[in-house]
Amino acid sequence: AALRADGASTFGKNFKTAYYPKGSVSWLVSSEGWFPQTKAISSVRFRTAYGSSGVQPPADAALTRLQLQTVFVNGTTGSGAQLQTLGNPDLAPERTTELEGGVDIDFLDGRLRLEATAYEKRSKDALVQRSYPRSAGLIATGQLDNVGRVRNRGVEGVLNAMVFRAGGTELNVTLNGSINHSKLLELDSSLRPPEDRFIKFVEGFPLFGMWDRKIRSYSDANNDGVLQISEVQVDDSITFIGVTNPTNLLTFTPSLSLFNGTIRLSSMFVHKGNYIQTNFSELNKCASFGSCKARNDPNASLAEQAPYAGFAGATLTYAGYAEDGTFTRLAEASVVWDATRQLKRYLGNRTATLTLSGRNLALWTDYSGLDPEVTALPDLTGNFGTVWDLG
Repeated sequence: AALRADGASTFGKNFKTAYYPKGSVSWLVSSEGWFPQTKAISSVRFRTAYGSSGVQPPADAALTRLQLQTVFVNGTTGSGAQLQTLGNPDLAPERTTELEGGVDIDFLDGRLRLEATAYEKRSKDALVQRSYPRSAGLIATGQLDNVGRVRNRGVEGVLNAMVFRAGGTELNVTLNGSINHSKLLELDSSLRPPEDRFIKFVEGFPLFGMWDRKIRSYSDANNDGVLQISEVQVDDSITFIGVTNPTNLLTFTPSLSLFNGTIRLSSMFVHKGNYIQTNFSELNKCASFGSCKARNDPNASLAEQAPYAGFAGATLTYAGYAEDGTFTRLAEASVVWDATRQLKRYLGNRTATLTLSGRNLALWTDYSGLDPEVTALPDLTGNFGTVWDLG
């Protein structure tokens, strides 16, 4: 157990000290006398932990600042001061608190190990740049403020297994996975988004959620094979489309060692799922250049034509281009050769290795764009940019 106290001049003058307690407890159940001693289960440990931490604002974030300017008074020059920031006497650190619990189990004398954890993390007083109108007469366009609360909860686990070991050959695999869901619990009323589309932060919904008018239905009423704008029905209101950050992550890493470690082969497969990706590559081809299949190929299906028809209409919805971004990728593979003892002596070195590796070698996905990980980074306000394929 521990307690940390932070008092800093970077805080607003009305905020004094931040306290961050933490503590953890673990219980090695398998060491108890009543625990059945078997070869199948070598060790069992239960654990739980609680802790808080904080992010301090920059040194001058809470201060009222002036900037010297050259001014003209009665036909002569002089020095004047213009207000740069208003100051924030209530500025506090961003605070995060997490509670987790888990279990660690060793099977078969450590040949198989499982670590599983469930957690809930809450952040409050998030440090966000609050914008001020130009009418305030400030040089700076905004100032840091504490504006909201966020909750993240999920589960994560690691499974390590020694699958085979004999005669100088060893095969090990590692499986690492997690599921995380975020939720915006509270947002300052002055920062709440307008009735607009794209990426927004809305109370009660995940962070970086996509909002737009959904395409309700479409049909080729005149049977000419070309979907007209009037043949696509789009919702009147803007609703939640989905999350734009993967919530499900899975990594699989097999490793094979041959000839007592002289040759080592390893690879890493990555799976990310349960999120949407906006295919701006296809949208740009259709809307900006008119070179997409939906506008030029008479054999294009109605499903391929519907996103552009929805976008070209008066509602101007991007929802048709929001696709499932789930993918599995062979992210890396490598072969490492460890030189023999004779070669090491010949080279006069203690070690000598040769590595051949490749990255992004294969991709399995239903996403129709360039790549589900070709993205633009989100900005702090979320007004533009997220996991979008910009082409």
